[in-house]
Amino acid sequence: MIPAIIGTRPNNSIALHKSGIRLLGVDDSPFRRGQQKSFIVGVIMRLDGYIEKVMKAQITIDGNDVTERISNMALKFKDIVRVIVLSGISFGGFNICDIELLFKLTGIPVISLFEKGGSASEMINAINKHLGDQEKIGILKRLKPIALNNNGYTIMANLAGIESESASRIIRMNTVRGKMPEAVRVPDLIAKIL
Repeated sequence: MIPAIIGTRPNNSIALHKSGIRLLGVDDSPFRRGQQKSFIVGVIMRLDGYIEKVMKAQITIDGNDVTERISNMALKFKDIVRVIVLSGISFGGFNICDIELLFKLTGIPVISLFEKGGSASEMINAINKHLGDQEKIGILKRLKPIALNNNGYTIMANLAGIESESASRIIRMNTVRGKMPEAVRVPDLIAKIL
């Protein structure tokens, strides 16, 4: 049997049968109205959920710096991180991560997960109303969400640099219980205390 391979470059291809491959999971901290800054939390973990590194970076509320901040986190550990897993696409309000650009900057495949029912069109309307930022709207319009099944639950994903079959397999292998993988669950738990 040939193991599933992901990545577009030979030095970024990984065999999914190895539980020791590393993921970078990212989520954002809560913030209050009027705050200018917030944090994202990055957790490097093995596919089996073993945590190896926790880090944070400051982002601007409704800003345009989250793609760069996540890229910086990933590039520090480019030799070991094989997949970036994001909790959604929007961090610190409407600081939208451009997953295609993130993939281009890092060469690391990106999986952005969100609950079924999340709507890019609702975000577009809110951004139009409050910010009028056409760059953010353009990023959101380029997204092509797909439904994935994980433990009998349907979750939604946007992908860059990875096929849906490989993304689904990674999510399943990184999920201990419930619908979301550890790469989303653990950064969320840590970010809540910031």
